[in-house]
Amino acid sequence: MTRLARCVERSRSQLTTFFSIAILPTTSGDYASYLFPLVLLVATPIWTPPPEDWIKINCDVKVGGDSMCIVALARDLSGAVVWAATSFLNFSDPLIGEAAACHLALDTTRLRNHDYVLVESDSDVVIKALKGLHYIWNIDNYVSLCNQLSNYFLSCNFSFISRVCNFAAHNVARWAFAQNFTDVMESSCIPVSILCNDRDV
Repeated sequence: MTRLARCVERSRSQLTTFFSIAILPTTSGDYASYLFPLVLLVATPIWTPPPEDWIKINCDVKVGGDSMCIVALARDLSGAVVWAATSFLNFSDPLIGEAAACHLALDTTRLRNHDYVLVESDSDVVIKALKGLHYIWNIDNYVSLCNQLSNYFLSCNFSFISRVCNFAAHNVARWAFAQNFTDVMESSCIPVSILCNDRDV
């Protein structure tokens, strides 16, 4: 084979490889997809109420200095606040605070005689630990307590919720921290302006 023939053969092989990898568009619509980025419509997550007969409790923590305020905010099928529980811890570790808030949620729910409970937290680490998906040594005590308390209910579920859906619990935690408030309170005790699901106040 001559040198020219070898060059032609190599070029033909490279072109075949190129065209098999880069499939060229065949219609004007195909050209547009190559020229313009694909636009994806992503739905913004929203807080959803629990099923009938269930109580949904959103948990959060406000850390400040050497202490933190944990909160459990309970709502019903209509989305109305049924109660909120807050407590202070004299140390500051956000992960432990998130786990402690879940424990506060279950303990308060048990004392209020609810049968069906859904606990939500924006800490994916805590929720996975509560579901037994992984072990985190520094929250293991709270995880064990939550698992024990879950046996008091006919049904108890743990669920991760995006931070953008947990604003109401976050706002109550900030408010309770600023007011130095520790107690279980009815909805009438909580300023209506902070019970919003869509923004930080």
